[in-house]
Amino acid sequence: MQKLLTHLRKPVVLAAIAVFVFFAWLAFRPELLFVNKTIDEPFPATTSGQH
Repeated sequence: MQKLLTHLRKPVVLAAIAVFVFFAWLAFRPELLFVNKTIDEPFPATTSGQH
């Protein structure tokens, strides 16, 4: 029985790592860091805190 549990541990750990990597990729999409789009918005006006 112990040999069977040891034998099944590696695929379970690999599956858990694969699921973790997939959801981490969904949460942080690295390919979106390098999007080639121009933004046509005015720079927001800043106000100084002094009157």
